Amino acid sequence: MSDDPYVYPGTTILINKADLRTQEELDRFERLMTRGRVGQTLPTVPMTYEGYKALHHHIFQDVFSWAGQSRIVSMAKGKTFFGPHDYVDREMSRRFELLGKENLLQNLKKQDFAQRAAEHLNEINAIHPFREGNGRTQRLFLKALAKQAGHTLHLDRIQPKKWHEASINGFAGNHKPMQQVIHSAMGSRLRTRTQIRGNGRERER
Repeated sequence: MSDDPYVYPGTTILINKADLRTQEELDRFERLMTRGRVGQTLPTVPMTYEGYKALHHHIFQDVFSWAGQSRIVSMAKGKTFFGPHDYVDREMSRRFELLGKENLLQNLKKQDFAQRAAEHLNEINAIHPFREGNGRTQRLFLKALAKQAGHTLHLDRIQPKKWHEASINGFAGNHKPMQQVIHSAMGSRLRTRTQIRGNGRERER
């Protein structure tokens, strides 16, 4: 990828704030820095494209100068080509507009939330707005989306292999595997203050 402005010339190593020139060193540094940021209380971001970019910036701000910025190159993984870079902003804005029209998936039962969230997450993955760090941003956004919709979601229940396989299926238009991954990571529904005062309970399927 000699024409990739994100990498050091003549290499495939992403230009990084620590100026590390081997993939092993960069991987180790990235894990350390992002783990520290994720371990903090995540910032409250709006459920918008700008909020999504702000989440990416929070996670990767110590590693890449372009954290929180949409990519300016086209990308592929193997034989899978993600959306063209000049379509990213338009398609991400459109995706969040659709999410907004669905009231950010609020007032849905667990199964219904998982179904709709799966489609939105898979479509965001197909757009692939960032040069690096798309999967981690997707999962943390999913947790935030679930919380504001009244659900708990446990990221430690998501197996990386199943998430990867579900993403591949989603790219082909099959959202069922991602729906199952999301549903299996969901816990009990969060109660509102009114429910707590009235000791109300809501059954989930």
